[in-house]
Amino acid sequence: MENLYVTSEITLNKTAEKRSSPIPTNTEFFSYDQHIAKKTINFQFKGEPLDLSEANVILGFDFVTAGQSVIFESADGSIIIEDSAAGKVNVMLPNDIYAYSGSVIIYVFVEFSNGQSLDYPAFSTEFQESWLDQDLEEMAQFYVKRFEDLRNLVLEQAAGIDQDLSEFEERIRNIESAIDSFDVDKLAQEITEELKQEISDQLDPMNLEIRQAQQQLETLKRELNISEAWSWSEDGTDRFTTEYPKKNLWDGTITTARTERSSDGRHIKHTINTLLGSRISIAGNRFIEADLTRQARAHTGKILLNGIPLRSEQVPVRFAGTSSTSNGFQLIYNNYDLETGEFQTVYSIFSTNHSAILDIPFSIGVISTGDVLDIYDLKIEFIDSGTSSQTRAQGIYTTPEELDPLNAFPQYHAYALQQFTTPERYSRFELTREAIKIRDLQQNEKMNQLAQRITDLGG
Repeated sequence: MENLYVTSEITLNKTAEKRSSPIPTNTEFFSYDQHIAKKTINFQFKGEPLDLSEANVILGFDFVTAGQSVIFESADGSIIIEDSAAGKVNVMLPNDIYAYSGSVIIYVFVEFSNGQSLDYPAFSTEFQESWLDQDLEEMAQFYVKRFEDLRNLVLEQAAGIDQDLSEFEERIRNIESAIDSFDVDKLAQEITEELKQEISDQLDPMNLEIRQAQQQLETLKRELNISEAWSWSEDGTDRFTTEYPKKNLWDGTITTARTERSSDGRHIKHTINTLLGSRISIAGNRFIEADLTRQARAHTGKILLNGIPLRSEQVPVRFAGTSSTSNGFQLIYNNYDLETGEFQTVYSIFSTNHSAILDIPFSIGVISTGDVLDIYDLKIEFIDSGTSSQTRAQGIYTTPEELDPLNAFPQYHAYALQQFTTPERYSRFELTREAIKIRDLQQNEKMNQLAQRITDLGG
């Protein structure tokens, strides 16, 4: 079918006369308007079409209600100059821009290759969240301790599953080498049913043992003052901790222009453009809400400006949050280490949109267009302020689960009858529930691949 578009078209004329800004357009777009919303702007200069053949058009979307901003440029392809002689441009609104809702002021600028530039009148519109996009939050992660005898059983059962899968792979190879000698449809069905039954017979007792071990563990913990410890290695030496690391609420997404990140999310690079001021806002997908009654959020990491830590006079009042207090925002703690560049901002905020992973209001003159902001090991985490007077981040970095699940939570877990500072005094470190889940997923993926090969043979 032919593509559909909802188009809002406006003509902007640049003169020296005083202007009323922003210009209302009486338009609104909804978050379920996917790949369909288009803005068209006709540029004029003193009433005549503006030649855009050597121009870079910049649109700054200022989300007034959300306190966020996004910049699009024709130089990077975000804006299409449809007819340069007529001064006509189009911008398709990308899906991720609907992470914000409410009133939007769109600021308009034009840069020319000869160094001249123009500030056009701003205009306004409305972004609304469609009912269908109002989803539920994810449940929190949790873990289970494995006893010594359970560990042996799990490893024995897992080894059995690997052996069974290897035998099935051998049978499939035999079928492939002599396919004309077999009734393939019948044999494929037999192998599929046998594979399903074999895996089920071995996993069911294992799951029962795990549930029983969980119940025994909870009983034991209530009777004894047990200390727990976690690590990323079986000997307990890799990132040993007696406090379970909190989940990184950032999912690794970046929706802000001029911003790049590494594949594991541990490095973010943002090239600064000060046309919209000295406030730097870097956004991703919306992350989980805090509990209105007792939780705050902490943003931690390391920030360098042009490769070096900030000087004392450059440090902002916060590195995350918002300038508005109407949504419950309250700054609790802000700190920056002038030697290492490590920062921490703690705040409470209870509005519906949370997509700014960083929001840094630098003082005027601190940053310039072309400066580079490097952010390392960014983590956003909940703080249960109702249980401690020291409202600070935990200080244990974990990667976004969507980018690096193996480093998003500890892989091993151990116990002791009292707390120690080194892993040697703890019981044998066993796989955490999260680690077992990943291994189960890997086994299931392997089983599905074998089943697909069987289906292909029969088909």
